[in-house]
Amino acid sequence: ADHPVANAEATGCVAGVCQYKCTGSTNNVGENNTAASIRCVDTSTDVNNCGGKGKKCESGEVCVDSKCVKNSCDAPLVLCSTATGNDCIDIKSNNPNNCGACGYKCADHPVANASSNKCNGGQCVYDCVNGYVNKGTGNTASAIQCVKDGCTDDSDCSPNGLVCFNKKCVECTASSHKKCDDQGFVCNSATNTCVECTANDSQKCGQNKICNVATNTCVECTADDSQKCGQNKICNVATNTCVECLEAGHCNKNGKGICQANNKCYYTECNNDYTPSENHDSCVLKVKRCGSPATDCTEIENQTSVACENNFCVVKSCTGNTHVYNPTDGEVQTGHGMCEENTTENCGSHGNKCGVEDGIGQVAICEASTSTTSAQCKYSCAEGFTDCSSASTSSETENASLICLKKDWRKGDLTKDECKSCVNGGCKTGETCKRTGTSGNHSYSCE
Repeated sequence: ADHPVANAEATGCVAGVCQYKCTGSTNNVGENNTAASIRCVDTSTDVNNCGGKGKKCESGEVCVDSKCVKNSCDAPLVLCSTATGNDCIDIKSNNPNNCGACGYKCADHPVANASSNKCNGGQCVYDCVNGYVNKGTGNTASAIQCVKDGCTDDSDCSPNGLVCFNKKCVECTASSHKKCDDQGFVCNSATNTCVECTANDSQKCGQNKICNVATNTCVECTADDSQKCGQNKICNVATNTCVECLEAGHCNKNGKGICQANNKCYYTECNNDYTPSENHDSCVLKVKRCGSPATDCTEIENQTSVACENNFCVVKSCTGNTHVYNPTDGEVQTGHGMCEENTTENCGSHGNKCGVEDGIGQVAICEASTSTTSAQCKYSCAEGFTDCSSASTSSETENASLICLKKDWRKGDLTKDECKSCVNGGCKTGETCKRTGTSGNHSYSCE
């Protein structure tokens, strides 16, 4: 009986738990009859339990006499059943007889050690009864906490979880702080209140925050601990948050910018080799945003050195079996550079083709580059031809001096002596060497 619940009265105690029943025109829509779960509402007016538990009205409807009906009143008025019939009433005003809902009378809904006959903005406003004082955070049903004015022990401060200290009900003391523990807070023994942190319990804020001892709250930084913000930010002591800037002078990393109202930098100028980022919140290397549309030159595959010049990526060196290729028209670059793969079409450099004329009996490959040599064209004789180059005294290029010959008198390659005889007989690469005469008196010619 000393622990009333809104719209309910105690009926007894079962297994150490108080049991309640709803009073007046209210019905229980909660889970059971304990203080923690009973919910007594007027099902004749409650839009979420209209006429019974869980019977919810549709949007635009109100609950009148336990039935969902269309709200025919102009907002913010709602249709309510009154002694004179159905009237349009502003339940969000200060009407103590229709406070927050049709027919909801504040006087009929007391809370522990408090009563109400006032309504403010659709919420009943309560006052503690004689001999009790409010230790809560407000005067509404959910915020008011009425405890005895003066106490002798902790029982005088229940059921609000307070403790008795110097004849006053307080949230905590240095030795009794269960209420704070349950909330994840610590006790400020100077004010006997539960707070996020104190100077002696700064570890409550974790690694990324510190305790603002002036407000006993965990914050990103304070004037005395601005190093928490690192090298790229500063502490806004007005909000105890780490920000990019408080004035234009703070926006000076690799350029110049302005400090916006949201304490973020907006860069308009950047130093050499830098350019504004896409949203101008920093200056980034030009090589990361080169040309239009912006291209990150450092992402060019196989490049080992690259720059941004005249709005194009200019590759300086490459790795792997590739070579530098920066497309130009004359001396003017016309596109982003790349590391081009070495092939017979582009061997060692763009356009350097490893090719042989049709029918000369040769094949060409592009020999891959190494750590010490560039890729280069290499030639060999085609299948069915013999390399007779050693029989020649030519000093021409490797491709031209390679002499590949066939023979028509038997299968197999030409011998060294046969190669010499064919070459001396005027044979050129790609030709077939013919032998006439008898053994020991052969002559050679080509066609």
